[in-house]
Amino acid sequence: MSQDPVPPPPPWPMPPGGPPSDPAGTVPPSTPAARWRSVPVVAAVLVGVVLLTACGFGVYLLARGDAAQPAPVTDETRIRGLVEDFAAAVDQRRQSSILDLLCTEEAEEFQADDDFEPSPEPLADPPSARPVTATDIRVLGDTATAAVSRPGQQDVTLSFRKENGAWKVCAPAGDASTPTPATPSN
Repeated sequence: MSQDPVPPPPPWPMPPGGPPSDPAGTVPPSTPAARWRSVPVVAAVLVGVVLLTACGFGVYLLARGDAAQPAPVTDETRIRGLVEDFAAAVDQRRQSSILDLLCTEEAEEFQADDDFEPSPEPLADPPSARPVTATDIRVLGDTATAAVSRPGQQDVTLSFRKENGAWKVCAPAGDASTPTPATPSN
């Protein structure tokens, strides 16, 4: 009968009964094999931290709600922007900008005016921006109107026309005069 060989003693000193973390007494805690046993614990902790961070960021985005979403671009928002641009161009007397914002027939009348100067000198001291508000915007196909208010000025109703997909300031159909005072809405 053959007898099993006796395994060699471990190369490290072992306390009686083996180390406390290894009940079998086969692997000391300072060896690479013992360190690999802690990898799943460390990985689980890291995954937990990443998940908590992602959840916190998700809650933050949800709490912001619609603030993160840009407002939809509508005819009304385009007309409000046109009113602001037009008021700034008029205040700063930028005639080329005014022409770009007028409908074709209004631009032709503006250029035919005796006061029109194709390339005026820029204002030495341009006025500061004054607030302008467009309310009661009514769009009907390719035409629109809006009540326009500015501090220190009488409210007016401006008319607009869509030309080549862009809204332009334009006198109402059949009326080439200056804008009329706005009527209060009831």
